[in-house]
Amino acid sequence: MVLLAILFAFGIAIGSFLNVLILRYEGEGLFSPSRLSGRSMCPHCHGQLAWHDLIPVLSFAWLMGRCRLCRARISFQYPLVELATAFAFVLLATHFYPHYLFPDPHPYPFLMAAGWGVILVSLIALAAIDMRLMLIPNELSGLIAMVGIAFAALDQAAAFSDSFLGNYAFLFPHTSQPLLDHVAGGAIGLALLGLIVLLSRGRAMGMGDVKLAGAMGLVLGFPDIVFALAFSFLAGGAWGVGLVLLRLGRARATMRSMIPFGPFLVAGFLVHIFFGHALFAWYFSLL
Repeated sequence: MVLLAILFAFGIAIGSFLNVLILRYEGEGLFSPSRLSGRSMCPHCHGQLAWHDLIPVLSFAWLMGRCRLCRARISFQYPLVELATAFAFVLLATHFYPHYLFPDPHPYPFLMAAGWGVILVSLIALAAIDMRLMLIPNELSGLIAMVGIAFAALDQAAAFSDSFLGNYAFLFPHTSQPLLDHVAGGAIGLALLGLIVLLSRGRAMGMGDVKLAGAMGLVLGFPDIVFALAFSFLAGGAWGVGLVLLRLGRARATMRSMIPFGPFLVAGFLVHIFFGHALFAWYFSLL
C-alpha cells in the first residue's frame, strides 16, 4: 500500500507537469524549454498564480473550480489529467508489472512496466491535446513508437510472446519471432488507417492518426493491434452517431471536423489492454 501511495502521489505531480505541456502547446515544439519556463498564470485574467493555487487536485477543489483572482471557471482538464496520471502510475504496479512476471528474478518485468509508464503518460497528453487542438503531436507518437521498438527488442531477447489476448492469441496466425509480430503490428496500424486517409482524401481523419496507429501497432504487435483498432472504431462510431442525433455537428461537416479521432484510438488501445482477454473469454462462453 505504501508503494501504491507513493506512485499515486508521484503520478499526480507528473500530471500537473503534463497540464503545463498540454495547455502551452500550440502546434510545434512540445518539449521546447521556452514552453516549460515561466510562471503559471490564469488563462483568463493573466494574473500570476501563487504556489497554493497550483497544488494538484486540492487547489481545484479548494477554489471550487474558479480562479482565485478573477473567479473565472477553471477547466476540469486540470484535475482529470492529474488523477488519470496518478491512476496510470498505480496501474504500473498492479497490472503491467504482474503481466510480465517471470518465475525467476529478472529485469524484464521492470523494464516493460517502465516503458508502459512512458506510454500511458504520452497517451494522456496526446488525447488532451487532440481534444483541444484536433492535432496529434509527432513528438508523442514518435516517443510511443520508440518504446514499441524497445518492447520488440526486449520480447525478442527474452523470447516472450507478449499479447494481452493471452491464450486466445494462438487462434490467429503469428510467427515464433516476437520482433516480427511487433513489426507486423506497426505495419498493419499504418496500412489500415493510411488506407482510410487515402480513400477519404484526408476527410475522415488525418496523418496524425495514422502515425499514432502505427506506433500503437509497434507496442501491441499482431494480432492485438487489430482488436485495439476495432474497439477504437466502435467507440468513435458510437460517439459520432450520438453527435449526429443530437445535431451538434453541421450537416456538411466531415467526421474529422466534428470530432478528433485520437482520443478514440487511445480508448480502443486501453480497452484492449485491460479488457481484451475478458471480452474474448465472454464471447467464447456464449458459443
